Amino acid sequence: EYPRLYQTDGKNIPDTIPYPMDLVYSVNVFQHLSKTQRTSYYRQIFEVLKDDGMFIFGMFVMTDENKNWPCWSTKDVEGNYYCNFFRQLTKIDHINDLYKELSDIGYSSIEQINPHSDKTHYLTFKVIK
Repeated sequence: EYPRLYQTDGKNIPDTIPYPMDLVYSVNVFQHLSKTQRTSYYRQIFEVLKDDGMFIFGMFVMTDENKNWPCWSTKDVEGNYYCNFFRQLTKIDHINDLYKELSDIGYSSIEQINPHSDKTHYLTFKVIK
C-alpha cells in the first residue's frame, strides 16, 4: 500500500531500501532493545539518512525529574537502571547520555518533542543528521 515505507527485521536496516532516506521513524521499539542494539541502530540510521535527514523516535528515558520513579525496577552496582520487559532487563539511558551518544555519532541536532516530558518516562525525539 505504501511503496516507500519499509519495515525492518529488528536486527538491521535492509540493504534493499533505497538510500539516502529522508526520514526514519520508530515508535515503541527502542526501549525493548538492548543498549548494544540501540547503538547499532543509531549508527545505521545515521549512515542511511541524507544530509539534513530526520530520525524521529520514542523510548523510555531517565531524566533528573523521573530518576526515582518505580518504573526503573533494578539498579546495578555501577548505577545503571533497568526496566523489566518480557522477563528481560533492559538498560535505560539517562537523557544526558543519550544526547552525548547521538552527538558523538554525528547527528547535528537533537530535540525532545514531548509536550509534557516532566510527566512521563516515554520521550520522543527529533534528530537531524
